[in-house]
Amino acid sequence: MEDMIQESMAKGDFDNLSGTGKPLKCASAFNPYVDYTTHKMNQVLIENGFIPEWILLEKEIRIIRKDLVDKIRRKRHTLSFETISDMTAKDAEVWEQFIESLR
Repeated sequence: MEDMIQESMAKGDFDNLSGTGKPLKCASAFNPYVDYTTHKMNQVLIENGFIPEWILLEKEIRIIRKDLVDKIRRKRHTLSFETISDMTAKDAEVWEQFIESLR
């Protein structure tokens, strides 16, 4: 059977099927444990641009985290120590004040 399918594909027998070149509807997106009504409601919400609050919060947290990491890197490059043991008393004080300001 597989050989026959491959042979037909090689001849181009499947080239004129309806929907050729169009994306498939994602049947795998349907959760079999969710009833049809809930599935359709979710589909309508998604298609109209609804984004759950927890996703928006996660995005906001990612942005804030990246900003904090960037600030720490920039500040670290302005100080003269390479490792914690190389820190002068002045560097330690500046670093502690900076960390406290981030809190």
